[in-house]
This record gives sequence, structure tokens and C-alpha cells, in this order.
Amino acid sequence: MRRPLRALAGANRQPRRSSIRTLLVVLAVVPSLALVGLWGFTTSRLWSETSEFKDQNKIANQAGGPAFEVMLQLQTERRLSALWLAAPNEAVKTQLQGARAASDAGLAKFTGLLEGLGGTRPDVIDKARRIETARAALPATRGQIDRRDGDRPVLLRPYTDAIEMQMDTFATLSRLDADGKLTFGANTLIDMFRVGEMIAREDAVLSYAEAARRLGPDEYLEFAYAAAARRAIVAEQVVPQLDPEFLRSYQALAAGQPWRAMNAAEDAVLGVAARGSATATGFAVPPEVGGWRGAIDQVVPQWAQFNTQHAGSLVEASEKREDDLATTVWLITGSGLAVVVVVSLLCWGVTRSLRRRLLGLQEATVELAEKRLPVVIDRLSRGEAVDTAAELPELPHGGDEIGQVAAAFDTAQRAALDGAVRLAREREGHAKVFHNVALRTQSLVGRQLRALDAMENRHQDPEILEDLFVLDHLATRLRRYEENLVILSGHHPGRRWSRPVRVIDVVRSAVGEVEDYSRIDVHVAADLALSGAAVGPVIHLLAELLENATAFSPPDTPVEVRGMTVAKGLVVEIEDRGLGMGEEEYAALNAELENPKAFDMVALADDVRLGLFVVAQLAQRYGITVTLRPSPYGGTLAIVFLPKELI
Repeated sequence: MRRPLRALAGANRQPRRSSIRTLLVVLAVVPSLALVGLWGFTTSRLWSETSEFKDQNKIANQAGGPAFEVMLQLQTERRLSALWLAAPNEAVKTQLQGARAASDAGLAKFTGLLEGLGGTRPDVIDKARRIETARAALPATRGQIDRRDGDRPVLLRPYTDAIEMQMDTFATLSRLDADGKLTFGANTLIDMFRVGEMIAREDAVLSYAEAARRLGPDEYLEFAYAAAARRAIVAEQVVPQLDPEFLRSYQALAAGQPWRAMNAAEDAVLGVAARGSATATGFAVPPEVGGWRGAIDQVVPQWAQFNTQHAGSLVEASEKREDDLATTVWLITGSGLAVVVVVSLLCWGVTRSLRRRLLGLQEATVELAEKRLPVVIDRLSRGEAVDTAAELPELPHGGDEIGQVAAAFDTAQRAALDGAVRLAREREGHAKVFHNVALRTQSLVGRQLRALDAMENRHQDPEILEDLFVLDHLATRLRRYEENLVILSGHHPGRRWSRPVRVIDVVRSAVGEVEDYSRIDVHVAADLALSGAAVGPVIHLLAELLENATAFSPPDTPVEVRGMTVAKGLVVEIEDRGLGMGEEEYAALNAELENPKAFDMVALADDVRLGLFVVAQLAQRYGITVTLRPSPYGGTLAIVFLPKELI
């Protein structure tokens, strides 16, 4: 079953493709936009991380001090609460009320500070809410302490939990950088806070034991745990991580008399279990505890100052890190922008260079195909010698793919040129064959005409003369047809005149070469003569036009020939009374008469009009103008203009 033509046309339709220019622009724009987008995204992320670091660093620096103060205040309140539980008196009560007020104020300030800072992380806000919850529960605990309603460990536990929350919050605030350098230093500071907390727990236990004049088993275990933890944290986590400067400060602090007195008191308390001095209510308080209060009152401020100095170094490091990070971001942003600009310029430069080369190749190819190659082929068709290397130079190209395309065009050009050369040689060979055949035939026709003239002169019989005139007329027409071959081969007609010939005689000679010459009326008013060189071509040209006029008009109608002088020469009009032609056909024939086609184009045409082609060739060679127009009688009017150079 045959497919419909429309379906076949749709199947053979080529997909629409973008132009090379569009593709090159896309190749330049897409990578540039991708780089700009990547640069913008990276820059935005870097600035966002830098801004977040600055905000968190600001929060940590602003909240770190209040958090440490709250921790010290809660430790003081816990110690005084232990004293009240052991031996209540007005002096302790007054001190405890002051410590509670300071703790409340510090906690309220700290939680309000965290919640009021913009950009605070959610995990920090959660810690602040937990601290606020613990602060809200303190009044109930304080009431129990005031009433001494409960065991000491249970009543003092909320203070320890609140202090742990403070250190946990500080640890959360200290997680600033991704690489962990600042966070690692902050962890060391938190370990130092834990050392202070262990000392504060020991102080609370001993304060209670000294006031109660006994050291119960629970108090002993709590003290032993705090002392061991304090020593382990210092030895294993604090000292190994200290910078040389802070290590020297710690060593000086540990070598001082207060620190040594604290260690001596710790050793004495820890040694009571080994000495077996237990009573029914616990252990007796060793006498060395008497120096504990004086030592702790110096150690705690010294250790707090040491912590403050270390915290200050962390603040300086964080500020330096902030500046370094901002500088790094600026460098990355600037260098990234420079890379984007350079890569974009390279993309545009490469695509522009490719486009320029492609446009140059296109222009060179178009010039070759539409200008140079047709000119060279036309010159070759006329038999001229052509230097093909000079007339058709190689297209500019390199060694890349574009150069390969140019080389392919050069190959195609050479192949077309070689074909044109072969075609020109073949045409030249054909023309030589036509010319040789025509010359030989013309020689025979000439001999035939001379023989007929001799026979006409010898015979007087009218019937014989009539037959001889018919033969003579046929021979004359045959000679004109042979001259057509000579003209087609690019040569001039063989008949030549050495002297000028009158126009009327030229016209009559042309009429004599037409088969239906009896229908032609000649009216030549000009008494002019044509130069000898133009006589033969003009006779042939007029004879071809007269032949067409008689052939394409009814046999009972006349064909009129009129000759007259004009300002720039002589005009011969040939008018028939045939059917004529349409305007488009007149235009096409006049165009062919003005610019005659090559012989091979005429041979390939569907409508071969050999006579008009010969007329066009003769008119072009001798500067004669031939124009076809509609006749008022319905036929065709041929106007032949002979310039002054031929008269």
C-alpha cells in the first residue's frame, strides 16, 4: 500500500537546527552563566557562614561572662546553704539571703540576654529555657532549706544541676567553628570550669562538716569523688592542653601556698578512712581542715582569674579568626570573580574567534561559488587561457576541524574546476568538429552553387531553369544552415565582402535565403551601405529572423521588411501577421537575445530555438540590438538596430 505524498513529505522533512552563531553564543553564555551562578552560590554561602560565625561569636562573647558569674554565684549560695543546714544562725542567714538575691539577678540577666540576642541558635535557646525552669524551681528548694526539711544531698542537688546546666550552656555557646580549633580551646576552658566546680563541691562538703563537727559517710564519699575528679581533670585534660604561657601560670598557681594548703587539707580528709578514726556518726574532722577556709578564699579568686585570662585569650582568638575568615572570604570572592571574568572572556574570545573564522570561510566560499568560479568557467567556455591557481586561491584554513572543512571546500572547488576545464575542452573539441564539418560541407555547397550557376548560364529552357533555381535556392539555404554550425563553434561566417554593400542588397540577399521568400515585401528607404565585414553576419541574422517570421505566420499573409535611418544608425523592422506571443514569452526571448545562453544550455532546453540562438550570438559579436515586440496586426515585430560602426 502506498503512503500518501503528505506523509512521505513529513517523513523526509529534516528537523530544524539552530544556526552556528546561535550554538556558539549558547556555548559562550551557558558556561559563563553557570560559572556566575556557581560563584554567586559559593560567595553567598561563604558570606552566610561568615555572618553566622560573627553572630555566634558575638553571642558567645557577650554571654560567656554572665554565665561564669552565675556559676560562681550558685556555688556561693550552695556553700552557704550547706552552712545553714549544718548550723543555722543569723549571720549565715544574712549571707545566704544576699547570695540568693545575687543568684536570682544573675540568672534573670543571663536568660534574658540569651533570649534577647538576635540570631541565637535554637539549641542555645533550649538551654536558656531549661535554666529558666531550674530558676523557677529554686524558691521551693530554698523554702525546704530554710525549714531544714530534708537531707543535705537532696536539698543541695538542684544547685549542682543548675551549675551543670550553666556549663552545658557554655559548651553549646563554644561550638563556633567547623574545624574545631576554637571549640577545642573552649572545651579546655570548660574543663577548667569543672575544676572550679569540683573545688566548690569540696568547699560545700567541708563547710557543712566543719559546722556540724562531723564528716558523715555520705559527705566523705562526696568529698573524695570531687577531690579525685578535680585532680584527674587537671592532670589529664587541663594541663596537657594549656599553651606554654598558661602552663607557666598554672604551675605558678599550683606552687603557691594557698594551693598547697588546699591539697594538704584534701589529703587529710581523704586519709581519715585509712586511719580508722570513724565514730557512730561518721569521721572526726581532721585538724588540718582548719586551714581550708583561708586557702579556699584565695584559691577560688586565683582560679577564677586564671579562667578569665584563658577565656580572654579565646575571645582574642575568635576575633582574629573572625577577621581571618572575613579576609579569606574576600580573597575567595575576588579570586572567584576574577576566574569567572577570565573564563567568560576566554569563552567569548574562543567563540568569537570560531565565529569569525566560520564567517570568513562562509564569505570566501560564497565569493568562490557565486563570483570567481562562474567567471572562470565562463572564461573557460569562451576558450580563454585561465591561471586557475591565481584566479581560485585556496581558502584560508588551519589544521583544526574548521581547516578540514575549508580543505574539503578546496577539494570540491578543484573538482568543480577540473570538471569545468574538461567540459571546456570537450566543448572546444565539439566546436572544432562542428567547424571542420561545416567547412567541408560549405566547400561542397559552394561547389554546388558554382555548378548550378554554370548550368543556369548554359540552359535556356524555362522548365530546366525553374528546376535549377529551386536547387539553387535549396543550396543557398543549406549554406546558411552550415554557417549556423560555424557560428555555434565560435567562428565567423565564411562569406566575406571586401567592399561596402548597399542595405537594400543586403536585405534582398537575406530574403533570397528564406524558403517562402515570395511572401516578403521589402521597403528600404535608406540609401546606405554596410561595411564589408558586417555584410555576411547581417545577411545571416536577417535571414534567420525572416525564416521565423514566415514559419510562424499563415502562408497567405505577407511579411514586411522596413529599413530606415535613425540618429545613431540604421533600423530594420521585420513584421509578420501570425499569432504572436505572451508578454512573459517576449520578455524571456528578449533577455536571451540580450544575454545569449551557452550552447550546452540551449541544447538542454526543452524548446530548442536554434535560429534565435544564432541571432543572439551574431548580435552580441557585432554590437547589434534585436528586440521582439507585439505587432499591431497580432503577430510579432522584430526590430534590428545596426549601429553607425557597421554603416
